[in-house]
Order: sequence, then C-alpha cells, then structure tokens
Amino acid sequence: GINAEYGEREEREREREIERERRERERWKTRARNNRRREMESLKLQISEISIFHESNLHDSTEISKKISDTQKQIDSVNDQMIMLTSSYRSIDEMRSLTKESQALIDQTRLLLESEMIDLIRSNSDLLKIWDTKNQQVAYGAERLRQIRERLVELEEE
Repeated sequence: GINAEYGEREEREREREIERERRERERWKTRARNNRRREMESLKLQISEISIFHESNLHDSTEISKKISDTQKQIDSVNDQMIMLTSSYRSIDEMRSLTKESQALIDQTRLLLESEMIDLIRSNSDLLKIWDTKNQQVAYGAERLRQIRERLVELEEE
C-alpha cells in the first residue's frame, strides 16, 4: 500500500533528478562547445588581421634593408672618391706645385665629399634604427601568430 506508493514516488523523484542533471550537463556541454567555437572564430580572425600587419612589416623590413645596402654602396663610392682625390697628388711637393685654384678646388671637393659622407652615415644610422624597430615588430608578430595557432590546435583537440 502506502510503502509501495511512497517507493514509486521516490523512484519518480530520483528519475526526475537524474533527468534534470542530464539536461544540465547537456546545457554545459553546449555552452562549452559554443564558447570554444566562438574563441576559435575569434582566433582565426586575429590570425588574418595580424598576418596582414606581419606581411606588411616583413615587406617594409626588406625594403629598408635594400635602402641600407644602397646607402652603404654610396658610402663606399664616396670613400673611393676621397681616396682617389688624395692619391691624385702623392707628395707635399706635388701639392705645393699645384696652383692656388687647383688647391682650392681639391679642398672644396674634399669638403663636399666629407659632407656627403656625414649625411650618408647619418641616413644609414637612421635607417638602421627604423629597420631594428621593424624587425622587432616582425618578431612580435611571428610570436603572436605562433601563440594563437598553438591555442587553436588546443581548442581543436578538445
């Protein structure tokens, strides 16, 4: 009688409780799946955004590197001109035998070359600083992309 009814009621209560827990677990799984999917979409978006800047920085770094190389060639060229200028008169006697106009021209040319050399060295120094900054940005971008891809792999394995 009463005990059997009470037992059945308890049994139904237990079944309802089990069903409630099962639904709750399903909700958590769905929530976790949705969160994982959202995070993966966000990470993929970050990868494409960072990749654009990263490619741009790599390109800039290469361009700056070319400019540094060109400037270095100009420095070498000016240096060669200065060597040629000073070797054009071998001795003090030869220098003395030059006319005042020739001496003035040589001095003027030497000053121009020295001035050009200073400008080129300064320019190269500036380019090297910019290049260094670009390379830091490239390194940061590469590291950031590595971290995001690593996280994506973790999420895909879950």
